[in-house]
Amino acid sequence: MRRFYITYIKQRYMKTTGLPVSKRLALSLLILLLISSCCRKSLYVSTYAGNGTSGNTNGVGSAASFAQPIDVAADKKGNVYVAEKGNNAIRKIAPNKTVTLFYDWARRPGAGFVAIRNLDADSNGKLFVIDDDNLSIQTIEGGICSTLTGKRRDDEYYYNYISVDGSPDSASFFYLLDLTVNGSEDFLFAIDRIRTSPTIRQITMSGFVTTPSAYSEAFGSCITMDAKNNMYLSRGSKVVKVSPTGTVTDLAGSNTPGYADGVGAAAQFNNISSIDADAKGNVYVSDNGNHRIRKISVEGVVTTLAGNGTAGFVDGPGGTAQFNDIRGIVVYKCAVYVADLGNNRIRRISIPKS
Repeated sequence: MRRFYITYIKQRYMKTTGLPVSKRLALSLLILLLISSCCRKSLYVSTYAGNGTSGNTNGVGSAASFAQPIDVAADKKGNVYVAEKGNNAIRKIAPNKTVTLFYDWARRPGAGFVAIRNLDADSNGKLFVIDDDNLSIQTIEGGICSTLTGKRRDDEYYYNYISVDGSPDSASFFYLLDLTVNGSEDFLFAIDRIRTSPTIRQITMSGFVTTPSAYSEAFGSCITMDAKNNMYLSRGSKVVKVSPTGTVTDLAGSNTPGYADGVGAAAQFNNISSIDADAKGNVYVSDNGNHRIRKISVEGVVTTLAGNGTAGFVDGPGGTAQFNDIRGIVVYKCAVYVADLGNNRIRRISIPKS
């Protein structure tokens, strides 16, 4: 019925060009409100891009193909960036679902091998990428890729790698797990697993690296930050919140893996593979072991957005959808985008606006 009204109003709008500007604007606003309300009523999982086969074909929506998408990021225009392990490349999905090659390291002269792990984007679409092979952070902007900071030490033995603070030319990392752009977009924060101890490293936009003492009690395997520069970290089967001054509090989950919605420690997760936060401080979780996408409210209330707990591929309402090896996750406006590695697809979850 709502679609009928939208169509009717559009038809009437086409015949009202003689109306005063104020009335035409009001009619336009009514159309937008009705259209937006259609996508807010229920959770629904759809395939945003990818046809399920492993490949590197560009195209629109399901005409495109991906090879092991492992992470996603988004800019303020709604462009979604996909890190592909299988193609060792970054793909871009425009708001109209057109998939194009954004960057391919094989085309960079003298680049050598680059192993993509994770990425994040600032609001303008500048990308920050963990180069797993060269133990560095790369930036991509305006079609140009460069090393922001970090370098591999000339030593073949993994445990002889060291982590050093300092300038882009002297700084080094031991093993980068994840990174995020902070809310004010003036720093990067990365998780550097030094031996067996995940440590927070802070990186300026010019590539200077420090290990802040304020975050000495903060550690985890996945990281994100909200608009107020609160940090969120996954620790096994739970998520913690870290204030800008370094105070760590448990947000949701416990040390016992499992599946349960609930409040705080009553909730359970199993093998968290990625997290992201929206502007309000809600945290979205790729719960890979449970094949589900979960949401943690600011108050620590955990709910299941999508996934029925069985690995597979099904689009549809949240509770009936299926994922297979879910990895990176990013929230943009009223949707969550998921790198569904096992299905070689990027999935979109429409979420009601709260």
